[in-house]
Parts: sequence; C-alpha cells; structure tokens
Amino acid sequence: MVTDPVNTFLQEGKAFAERHPDKPEIGGWAWGLLRAVMECPNCPGHFRVPLDKDWKRIACPNCKNVWERKD
Repeated sequence: MVTDPVNTFLQEGKAFAERHPDKPEIGGWAWGLLRAVMECPNCPGHFRVPLDKDWKRIACPNCKNVWERKD
C-alpha cells in the first residue's frame, strides 16, 4: 500500500465524515490532518503513538522507530 500525507488526510477525513454525519465538516478535516501528521513516514498505514504523557516521544508500533521532541 502506497500512501502519502495528502491521501491520508483525504481518506481519513472522508471516513470520519461518513462515520459521524452529525458532526461539523471541520471535524473530518481535523481528524484527517491529525492522522496525516501521525502516520509513520517509514510504514504507510501505521500511526505513531505517544510513549509518555507529554507526547515528548512518539513511536511507530510497526517499525519501532522513536521520534523525540526537542524543547
């Protein structure tokens, strides 16, 4: 499966809108954007998860790569 952030944004936003027709359209846009940002660049279709409460480190559950936020 080949994806890119734009496709992730569109697919996830559309899926959100279909699941939640009672929510404003901006909800789908926000969900799609967040999913595109959190998608692992090494593993399309897999999404990074936080490793700590402050989200300073996020990791891909598939490839196990870790990204650390620098203050």
